[in-house]
Amino acid sequence: MAGHPFFTRTTCCLNYRIPDAGNCDDCVLLAPGSRQERWLEAVRAERAAPDAHLRL
Repeated sequence: MAGHPFFTRTTCCLNYRIPDAGNCDDCVLLAPGSRQERWLEAVRAERAAPDAHLRL
């Protein structure tokens, strides 16, 4: 859907502190290029399967 909102955090989720959890996709601790690539991957995945988040 064109104009679909894209979530980004404005505060740290602290996910990186959980063992083996890694960083969230919009983590400020990631290099800007890495963060942008994760965003692009999320957009591509959404375009490929727009209703995938609705499936349980």
